[in-house]
Amino acid sequence: MKKELVIAAYDRNYNWISLLNNVRLSVYLKGNVKRKAFPKQNEIIIEPNVGRDVHTFFYHIVNRYDTLSDYTFFSQDFPFDHVANYTEIINRDIDIWNVYSKLTLNGCWFFNSYSSIISCDSNGCPQHCGLPIKSVWENIFDSECPNTIEFVPAGHFCISKDTIYKKPKIYYENILNLLSHYEILPWVIERLEPYIFKHD
Repeated sequence: MKKELVIAAYDRNYNWISLLNNVRLSVYLKGNVKRKAFPKQNEIIIEPNVGRDVHTFFYHIVNRYDTLSDYTFFSQDFPFDHVANYTEIINRDIDIWNVYSKLTLNGCWFFNSYSSIISCDSNGCPQHCGLPIKSVWENIFDSECPNTIEFVPAGHFCISKDTIYKKPKIYYENILNLLSHYEILPWVIERLEPYIFKHD
């Protein structure tokens, strides 16, 4: 089983990766000018700095679509505010992922140590009212937008390449394009990720 960790790096130190075993690393740099001037091995610079960490994750899916690892973990540069034992989870196997996952789909696990599945309506309420969830849903899916959206906050998840391959590359390119052009979209796509990756 080949595992990869994708880090959306902004301004935090990610030296915690030294705790990982046999995990391929891809670090995407945004924001920190000094770090971008002297990138390390496995660091990839993304310009312009748009779409927050959600954009970074879909950038990886699109640009590595044909060479994805068996399982890819996605993370902020300091995940422990959201997933206290993320290094342990990454180092272990599917049995442990199932234990710690707050939401498990076919080949996709969403993690958060401090909150469980939460829900909002198609306008983002009650957490972030005014999100254009319904219009984005209609841009991505053929079905009608549900009245209640369920998701795991903070966007730390693992997904198998087989699950990603259930949808064509152009599907993810559309999402990446939306994230590139609309400032509010990271908060919308974070809520829609379980539906984006879900398959029958």
